Amino acid sequence: MPTSGGGFEQAYNAQAAVDTNSMLIVAPAVTPSLQRSGTGQTDAQSADTLPAALGKIEHLLTDNGFYSAANAAACETHDIEPLMAVGRESHHPWPV
Repeated sequence: MPTSGGGFEQAYNAQAAVDTNSMLIVAPAVTPSLQRSGTGQTDAQSADTLPAALGKIEHLLTDNGFYSAANAAACETHDIEPLMAVGRESHHPWPV
């Protein structure tokens, strides 16, 4: 992956689908890809393969890296409510 100072570094992009009540990781994923936006569709599709004991996925909570029409549509197809950030705020805003 490209580094902020220029050049490349062997690195991976990791995500985890987590049950927000139990904090149990239910679907880990690692990819060498920079782009994260396609993985929300994969997460929604993997909802069909989870054990019944885990219950039904009701919401997909993501940061803005996963925001896309395709991910929202994948959630709708699987009857999952998408809660995706659509923008990004600066990390350390100065008081006005």
